[in-house]
Amino acid sequence: MTQDPKAGTKHRRTVISRSRNGCITCKHRKVRCDETTPSCKRCEKFGIKCDGYSKPCPKAPTTAGPKPLLPKGHFNSRTQPLSSALFRQLFRNEQEYRYFNIFCTQTAPRISGHFSTKLWQTLILQTSQAEALIRHAVIALGALINKPTSSSPSLSRRQFAFHQYHLSISLLRSQMLRPQPTHLRTTLLACLLFAIFETYNGYISSATTQIYSGVRLLSDWQSTQIHLTTKISSIKSPRPLVIEDELIHAFSELETEAMCRHDERSAELHEAYRYYGQMSIDTMPASFQDLKEARAYLILIGQRALHLTAWMKQKSNGALGLRSPEVFQMRKETEEAAMRMGMEYDRWERAFEKLWRGGVGVEKGVLALRIQLLTAYAWRNAMQVGEGVFYGDNTELLTEIVELAKRVRDNSEGEPDGGFGFEGGLITGLRTVGFVFRHRRLKREAMKLLLERPWKEGLWDSYVVGKALEWLIDLEDEGVDDDVEHVPEEKVLKDFTMSQDEAGRRTVLSGLQVVQGPDGEEMRRRELVILWLV
Repeated sequence: MTQDPKAGTKHRRTVISRSRNGCITCKHRKVRCDETTPSCKRCEKFGIKCDGYSKPCPKAPTTAGPKPLLPKGHFNSRTQPLSSALFRQLFRNEQEYRYFNIFCTQTAPRISGHFSTKLWQTLILQTSQAEALIRHAVIALGALINKPTSSSPSLSRRQFAFHQYHLSISLLRSQMLRPQPTHLRTTLLACLLFAIFETYNGYISSATTQIYSGVRLLSDWQSTQIHLTTKISSIKSPRPLVIEDELIHAFSELETEAMCRHDERSAELHEAYRYYGQMSIDTMPASFQDLKEARAYLILIGQRALHLTAWMKQKSNGALGLRSPEVFQMRKETEEAAMRMGMEYDRWERAFEKLWRGGVGVEKGVLALRIQLLTAYAWRNAMQVGEGVFYGDNTELLTEIVELAKRVRDNSEGEPDGGFGFEGGLITGLRTVGFVFRHRRLKREAMKLLLERPWKEGLWDSYVVGKALEWLIDLEDEGVDDDVEHVPEEKVLKDFTMSQDEAGRRTVLSGLQVVQGPDGEEMRRRELVILWLV
């Protein structure tokens, strides 16, 4: 039998070259495009709107090593509009897209303030494209932290913001119940965005809960990476391809804000974290190369200082008060710890000298860091024994804080008023001048800055702080001659407190004032209620 010559031969598939230059619509529908310009004939044949062709992106040079675990694609609403296909994939309606775009172009730059980092301009936007829970939180902030327009009144805008916020929370809760846990980066970003949303609405207790949750998650993760580095700190991530440096910096700064407002963590935790990042402190450079490096080290030193202060407060049975210099009698160990803290700030100031002496046109981020340093020095001085520190000993330092704050708040460059800033330390500096010390003129200048164009920064509202300071000044200046430089000791309000009534959306001030009664001097309770602007 003759053998068929075709028998036994393998069938070979015809290789068809595929083009990647089709129109956006055909790519989304996964059909072949004839690549006719300006719109393809296939779309015209089926009566579909052709979205045109995307511009080819230049290929970046490849580098060796592992790639960052970031969502693919970086959406930037400033450079190009969304295609209809991507729009339908990410957003359920035009309103979601509008407020997402507002976040990208307006909210994110405001939140980042004077310290632009890839956290707000890149990381959050990338993650929001891949994770719906982050996207809804971003949309919520875009709707909330902007002035209302005629087309979007304030009430409907806030209702929409809260709806998006609750969607984000629901998605996070449902993801936490899945067998496959939510990625740590996504959870941390959610805590960050939730904290900002709660802060802007005045719910400080909820915001601090979110902050401490994120800090605890980050600390637990860092403890599992101890084999990669001998010491963990807020300067560098042990695995930056998993959790970026900027995210660690953000929670470190938020923790310092939260500790100034509310902190019920144990004395043992604070004692342990007094030495947080010791290796980074030991290897601090002699001169900072840029603002990012200087800021990271200042945040770390501030964390250590606040843990030390909280530990001292608990050791002294809570006697560490803002306006009671006599309570700072501590044992030798505490004095040595405070001395080391001061030395760390002194080392930072020397390393900061190159950036600080950059010239007259120094950027506002540098000014803000200088204010934070001076504020730390003011608190260090306030912890010294004796009443003199509250009077003339710190006038030069306090004057510089106020003058630098004026430069930072200068609006000659047309920057938007109000809004929310994620970081800066400006309100904390002015609050220190007004509430801790007693220079009458500087207290009034600080009050004026806080109320002139109210803004929110970290966990503080400049309007509430400014109105509280105005009330304090009016009480303590009553009956004092204009030429008296400092508030007399007998006029200082005692047991001054500021308590948040979140349900009533107000702040309640209280204090005891010495007044002249029918039988001589007596202590009288003074109170004031400040209604929130938002």
